[in-house]
Amino acid sequence: MCGWWFGASVGGDMVWSFRPGSNLHPTSAEPEVGLLGREGACGQHPLSMVSKELLLILTFSCLATDGLSLIKPGQHPDVALARESQEVKPALADEADVKQHGILWVTNTGKFCLGLLLTLVGLIASWYFERQLARLECLLSIGRSMCKSVQEAKAMPENCGCLVHLPGQLKPELPVQDPRFACHKLSTGCVRLRTQVQAYQWADSRHSQSQKQWSEDPQSFALLRRDPSKKTPTLPIAVGTTVTNASSVKFGSGFFLPRGLLDQCCSFRPASKLLGSEVSTHNGQLRFLLHSDGRYYWRAGNDWTVEKVASEPMLGDLRASFEMAASGVATVLALQAADDGDGSATLLPFRLVPQVYEEGEQKRRVLQEARKSRVGLAQEDQVCPQSRLCCSCNFVAGCCTGVATPEIFRLYEGHRGVDACFTDLRKSSSVDVGLGSWSFRLLVLSVLTAGIHISFSEALMHVLPISRAMTDTPGTVPRFIVSACVALAATSGIISVVFFPYKVGKAFIYLVAASFFLVLPLILMC
Repeated sequence: MCGWWFGASVGGDMVWSFRPGSNLHPTSAEPEVGLLGREGACGQHPLSMVSKELLLILTFSCLATDGLSLIKPGQHPDVALARESQEVKPALADEADVKQHGILWVTNTGKFCLGLLLTLVGLIASWYFERQLARLECLLSIGRSMCKSVQEAKAMPENCGCLVHLPGQLKPELPVQDPRFACHKLSTGCVRLRTQVQAYQWADSRHSQSQKQWSEDPQSFALLRRDPSKKTPTLPIAVGTTVTNASSVKFGSGFFLPRGLLDQCCSFRPASKLLGSEVSTHNGQLRFLLHSDGRYYWRAGNDWTVEKVASEPMLGDLRASFEMAASGVATVLALQAADDGDGSATLLPFRLVPQVYEEGEQKRRVLQEARKSRVGLAQEDQVCPQSRLCCSCNFVAGCCTGVATPEIFRLYEGHRGVDACFTDLRKSSSVDVGLGSWSFRLLVLSVLTAGIHISFSEALMHVLPISRAMTDTPGTVPRFIVSACVALAATSGIISVVFFPYKVGKAFIYLVAASFFLVLPLILMC
């Protein structure tokens, strides 16, 4: 029988020797000697079930390490080999487990990457969504607590840096200057002017290929390429809609309204009663005449009437309509500040800042935050602006902070009380979480739970003894419930973090909720 002899001498005595042969199990025809030479009482050696791979690993590990010193002179080598096999078998079992389950707990790399992606998407979406809701809620609650109502919109120096509720009169100091028409008759009774100019021309229609109609859009180049004969004559003025604000509007007895508040004046009404029966362009070359429908019409030449142009239009005819937002009573919610130019009072957006105990420092921070542009706010909220890996997060941050900036900067036409203003703010900003907000929150929570379950549930079973006992015991809480509890804990932790700079008490409540969700699986077991 073929094999190899291994031996060593320590102090002149043979320490151990054995000969692993090609047949590892003893037979009656050729009994083994050395390692397999001694059979037990049942006719089988205790190590006869050891695999050939294990024997070779034991042999070379002993030769390469201090294995030769495991046996003292006079000790049988089988005893040392049995002890060595007990130490090597766990290592082989771990190696087999790694081959079966992969590195750590990953059994399928693609599945793990999918779960990791879902987890990251869920965490990012939850972070920005919950942060936006928390900021809006804190903004309105803090703003309502510090808001000061001032009658007749008086600019009081002690209110600088405070959110103020101002009912007062809108008074334009200069007439509105439309870029195309001379509208001097409006005088100072108009805060905003909306002008629409349309031309009678060939245009594409939904129901037919092309037809003549009134349109404020420039003629389509595609239509001209298909049929050059349908080209509209050159128009003397540009078509389209323009909205013009009065250059200077005084509010109350001490404020001048900025453009951001003027743009919120949207109660337009026809201005034909103030403009009269005729409106001209600035150069006086085009005269538009008023029709009974409230629009002003024009046609080239002198042989035309307004009724004929309105009823039988021709290519190149023009018509214009004028609407105005008149001066009157309005209510403003904004931050009172001093103008950097002349020191007079102005109004800025009221934005959220971390709370401090000193009133002077709090006002300074609020004013500093109010003077920042939306672009600057979006840039401050970015994570690693130069990194392409964070471009998606920075895009979401730009939308939340730069576009949908949480701020109080509102103008209401007419008189409104402070409580009515904040009630309208809560409705318009969706602070009171409704069906839509809860639906999105459940969707994000489902994505986060699925990601944790796919990628990390196996790790939770190996790391957490509670979870491992729950999984290994029949009839206990399944892994999916554990993943859902971890997702709820992560969401509660995110809400706690976003509330902490503004409301410490509420942040602590959500921190307790996160801890509760972490121990909820153990509670369910009990």
